[in-house]
Amino acid sequence: MKPGKVTMTRSAGSDEEAGHGRGQGHGHGRASRTDVSLGAGEGSGGRSRINLTSPSSDAFFEIFLAPVPVPAPVPGLCLIGPHSSNLQPQTPNLQPSPLLYPLRVMKLEGSVILVTGASSGIGRAAAVELAHRGAAVAIAARRRELVDEVAERCREIGARAEGFELDVTDREECIRLAERIERSLGPVDGLVCSAGWGTLGPAVSLDPEDIEGMMRTNYLGAVWCAQAVLPGMLARKRGAIVFVSSILGIMGNAGMSAYAASKHALNGFAESIRDELHGTGVTISLLCPATTETALFDDKDRASIPAASRLVPVMNAGRVGRAAVGLLETGRRRMVLPALAAGFMKLSEIAPGIAHAAMRITSKMLKRRKI
Repeated sequence: MKPGKVTMTRSAGSDEEAGHGRGQGHGHGRASRTDVSLGAGEGSGGRSRINLTSPSSDAFFEIFLAPVPVPAPVPGLCLIGPHSSNLQPQTPNLQPSPLLYPLRVMKLEGSVILVTGASSGIGRAAAVELAHRGAAVAIAARRRELVDEVAERCREIGARAEGFELDVTDREECIRLAERIERSLGPVDGLVCSAGWGTLGPAVSLDPEDIEGMMRTNYLGAVWCAQAVLPGMLARKRGAIVFVSSILGIMGNAGMSAYAASKHALNGFAESIRDELHGTGVTISLLCPATTETALFDDKDRASIPAASRLVPVMNAGRVGRAAVGLLETGRRRMVLPALAAGFMKLSEIAPGIAHAAMRITSKMLKRRKI
């Protein structure tokens, strides 16, 4: 099928043609008319014509449509319709649409994925899920014995896996790790940044070392890892990075100031580099779960958070880990879990004052009732 053709003509009609006399009401200008013809190629028989008549006081649209041939499918894009069988991406730099995401932008089987913070919790769950999906997994964390345990678990599943001891706060160590992974498993195709920790409490009494430590690990650790793998991804024109953040990176709450600040920083970094990397073949995703069953906070910490936040069910680490793997595949911009939290985060972005007031009022009510 030959490429379609678009022709446009613009003409000025008289005031009478537009149905307005000169000087009546707001009809002081001359009406304008635009004809748009959409051709589907010579001899195709398919043509669309749109006439737009726009007087100064109102707008009138006339649309005449005739059957137009179905265009050829975009290579690699999964569509719903006559070309829906095309499920496998064929272009390495396919960029997901902000409105309609492809079913898959990365094939996990055979890909090399680095997971930080993989010794436990969300990182461990993501590594095991990747092993089940046929990826080669690089497991990185500070606790060597747990790293080796997770790597062995992935190998039992049948995946190629190797454990690495890593302190994400050391930028040079992150760069060296990317080089070691390339020598042992191959170039890094995907990255899941899940290393993080936190402590809660009133801002006035937080330990300064804890504040700095959370920022170094939760924010800078993710930045250093991304910088270590991005040059290779850009050179190959493909790759995916998932930053495991938190709903506190969207809406901060009382007693969570330092931790929320580190996650806000991470969210801002992810949003910025997503635009920088648009069209390069590298996707950036944010995963923002609510409270998850991990060793991040102890019971004493949880007691200091607003009571209303405890109304959201605690997330299973396995579910969040699987969600992170799903984001590697789809390149989706952001995912908030669970659905109740996702709805409330939308409210906080549209009407932040109302959302924060609702948190305060609900927490006070629950505290009085000792819930």
